[in-house]
Amino acid sequence: MADTPNQELADLLAGDLTEAEADELRDRLNATEAGRAALEGAERLAAFLRDEPATEPPPSAVARAKREFARSRPGLVDRIADGVRSCIASLDFDSRFSPAVAGFRGVEEVAQVAFSAEPCELDIEIQPTEAGQAGLRGQIDADDPAGWNVAAVGQDGRTAAETDADADGAFRLRLDPGAYTLVLTRGDVRVEAGPFPLP
Repeated sequence: MADTPNQELADLLAGDLTEAEADELRDRLNATEAGRAALEGAERLAAFLRDEPATEPPPSAVARAKREFARSRPGLVDRIADGVRSCIASLDFDSRFSPAVAGFRGVEEVAQVAFSAEPCELDIEIQPTEAGQAGLRGQIDADDPAGWNVAAVGQDGRTAAETDADADGAFRLRLDPGAYTLVLTRGDVRVEAGPFPLP
């Protein structure tokens, strides 16, 4: 697999290769055990995406998914094989990038951020703390809001803070300044929201 760029697998999934290029890539991957495993994982993912009844995603979501797959994040193929459904939430609103409404400002500069994905919606309030951190108060809106685990993952891939949402889907986190992705998991569902900057 070392001589097979992950971008080629992403291009294969997206249908960006010619028929000859796709056949050559499949032959090359089938020549090794690791290559066969990677190809099978990619084909399972492609089949899942073809069968998924959701509406067509926006081009930006497709491009981001390709980038994420091309980076071959640790455990991606294993999560697919285990039946874990991973979703990347779309950013619907960030008050920090919206003009102030007729001179009004949030109480103590509270920012509001909203994400949505098929399994759930996520609303976050961000407020600076006296300790120089950012206080996050979140609300998960889902068919059943209970049972979600929420982890804040930094750009280095490490979990900076983690908590379980309460029975109503509410949670709180305190984080140092930086950029984070919130990873929500419940059962076999995983939703990634971000990255977004703090404070």
